[in-house]
Amino acid sequence: MTADGGSTVIQSRQDGSVDFDQMWAKYENGFGNLEKEFWLGLKKIYAIARQGSSILRIELEDWKQGRHSFEYNFTLEGPGSHYALHLTQVSGELPDAMANYTASFSTKDRNNKEDSSCAHNYTGGWWFNACEGTNLNGRYSHIRPRGRTERRRGIYWRPGGGNAFSLKSSKILIRSLSNDGSFL
Repeated sequence: MTADGGSTVIQSRQDGSVDFDQMWAKYENGFGNLEKEFWLGLKKIYAIARQGSSILRIELEDWKQGRHSFEYNFTLEGPGSHYALHLTQVSGELPDAMANYTASFSTKDRNNKEDSSCAHNYTGGWWFNACEGTNLNGRYSHIRPRGRTERRRGIYWRPGGGNAFSLKSSKILIRSLSNDGSFL
């Protein structure tokens, strides 16, 4: 497990060295290289989240070296609810793709969204919401993808129903809050 200034990094994408188009068991248990690209694992993420109030921070870099970050109050349900994620935005400088967001986690072999098969169509496991908004676990592209379909198969962020941003890197972190709402 990697720590980053008191936060726990649960996902890191930066160079395409790890294939994120994995099955449910891999996403549940984690995979990758903790020094480079990895997914910590839904079981471990849930164990951290159930310890109390936390902030989820998402850091993004686009192909023009623009850096963006978002912070959310969040809760994560357990395996019986397919690790359903609940987010409310705290801060961020772009229109948000995940504000007031609730979704169950899905992979190509375990679709937990009744009306779509986003993980199969767009690659990578994620908390899909009708295949819209975002997928930070999509296929890594070493060049900026062209066209809507290619962008949506990759790592992307689609704020407020607008155009999707193709991303060069992403990092997701969790930081616990104390009872008074300050960071631990």
